[in-house]
Amino acid sequence: MVCWTHIFKKQGPVNYKPKKEINVGYGIQPPPAYKPEMREAFAKKVSPWNGKPHILFLSRIHPKKGVDLLIKAYLKLEQELKHLPQLVIAGPGLDEEYGIVMQNLAAASKNILFPGMLKGDAKWGAFYESEVFILPSHQENFGIAVVEALACSKPVLISNKVNIWREIETKNGGIVKQDTEDETYNLLKEWLTFSKSQKLEMSNNAFKVYETYFTVAKAAQQFLSGINYA
Repeated sequence: MVCWTHIFKKQGPVNYKPKKEINVGYGIQPPPAYKPEMREAFAKKVSPWNGKPHILFLSRIHPKKGVDLLIKAYLKLEQELKHLPQLVIAGPGLDEEYGIVMQNLAAASKNILFPGMLKGDAKWGAFYESEVFILPSHQENFGIAVVEALACSKPVLISNKVNIWREIETKNGGIVKQDTEDETYNLLKEWLTFSKSQKLEMSNNAFKVYETYFTVAKAAQQFLSGINYA
């Protein structure tokens, strides 16, 4: 990942203070190409998975990430809509107090799955086999998993506290709402009520967001422009 840089000016023999700070953006390497082993690894790690496209949350199980908002929204929608996709909440933190509370909250549904942290083929299988990625976070400087989802052509459902929401909203690569319980519900419901053509269009747009803003090449260009400007 490429992040930001400082232009430094020497201030005495040992102290260096930034002359100017330049935010040049972020970028990630493209994900590995899909292969059947990814699906198999994911299915092995998430045995209750029904083999159909799911809703994916992949991040730490932490209060900052809005997991409680997501679970409450899903439980409410489960009472209103038929045949909801399964919700996979993947990430570390299940053994911590908040993680335990979240699993207890989700116990009312058999369709909310907690596989723990996913790595390698299982992680990429989680992305590629999903229909949409969701992160109703209360604060996110960048959100690597959000961009990984975009790079896999998966639309993202995010709060406007994820700091790249403007790029995503501008290019229609996902849906953006406030980080509240009601708005997280609206975030999910809007996606679930989309037609197949709307979902396909947003999936295509998702990859375009990645190509336009978040490749390593794009971040490098911004880095060089920032240095030249400075």
